[in-house]
Amino acid sequence: MPHFKNIAIIFSLTLLLLISTKTNSTPVKNEDPNNTLNHPVTINLLVKKKNNTSKRLILPIVQIGSKRFKLNTTFDTGSQGLVLNASRVLPAEMITQDGITMNGQSSITINGIRITDIQDSCAYGAIKEKKRRYFGQIAYATVTLGDESNNVTTREMPFLLVYKGIVIFTQQPAKVDPVNDGICGVLSSYVSNDDNATSRKQLKSPFDYVSYSGDLHAGIELDPINDYIYGNVKDGMYPVPMLKIGITDRMESGLHIYEQKRLKNGSYSSTATTDVQCNGLAIKTNVLFDTGTPGCTYLYNPAFTSVSDVQPGTEMQFNLKDFSYKYYVDARHKTVSGPGNRTILPLVFFNDHHYLLDYQNHLICFL
Repeated sequence: MPHFKNIAIIFSLTLLLLISTKTNSTPVKNEDPNNTLNHPVTINLLVKKKNNTSKRLILPIVQIGSKRFKLNTTFDTGSQGLVLNASRVLPAEMITQDGITMNGQSSITINGIRITDIQDSCAYGAIKEKKRRYFGQIAYATVTLGDESNNVTTREMPFLLVYKGIVIFTQQPAKVDPVNDGICGVLSSYVSNDDNATSRKQLKSPFDYVSYSGDLHAGIELDPINDYIYGNVKDGMYPVPMLKIGITDRMESGLHIYEQKRLKNGSYSSTATTDVQCNGLAIKTNVLFDTGTPGCTYLYNPAFTSVSDVQPGTEMQFNLKDFSYKYYVDARHKTVSGPGNRTILPLVFFNDHHYLLDYQNHLICFL
């Protein structure tokens, strides 16, 4: 028995050594006392592995306002804005099914967290029967993103504190996330020169509320998961230095660049127009690159009125300008097709692809 225990210890140490010695994301800390970044800073994401597959990317949060926390949020490239379970941030007695108790005031401050009486909601999910809606109130605070080993701190920023969630189809209660304390949406499609929000749609990526200087501007770069965790890795949660905060124009060199489309309301599209080849069919669709979807690819097909599985062995090819992504449907690349307004490429896409979001220039870049 001790012999097997020693083998397990050696395996774990070897894995941690592989993660810590990667050369393409050497952790760089921010030493500026005013929390302004003048060079890219690398922080850890937690990679949850199960059955030899990446199931979640998780962004830790260690402080909100003046209070220390140990929160885990789903790192989500498919949405924008920080959405947190209010019960993990505020005293339980403040939270009701109708909202956060304000005692008749328009705003109250607890531990440096300013909660307003502005209520709004947000929805998540591609499939009608599983779509959820969350009801919350806008709050403001500085937020420290990352773990204790390395992190960045925002200016005072708006976020949504959720007091109630439902599955829209059944009206049954729904958690903000099945296992995490919230969702960190890192898209930043809304355009604003200030840090105020009067509705959920005005929330930006938390990393858009970080201060940058010099040649550095707002944006993030995500390394491929398989650069760090690959092969037959046992189930577990692994800290990985795969997220860079702050980008330069030089970092986009050699990547496939897609300019986000400006919409009539002044914001920018979160999707990219793509041609998809599936079973001999050519489908033009808008694709969302989504780390927040851990399961299967969802292919929007205007000819479908209900959701159905794409048969195993089917070749799928996504063509976006000069970039092409191809796979064959199997247990790892499960694909369903159905009605909707966009196609979703899930977390498995990020196993082997670099991904960069340029908030300043409204670019989606990948390789």
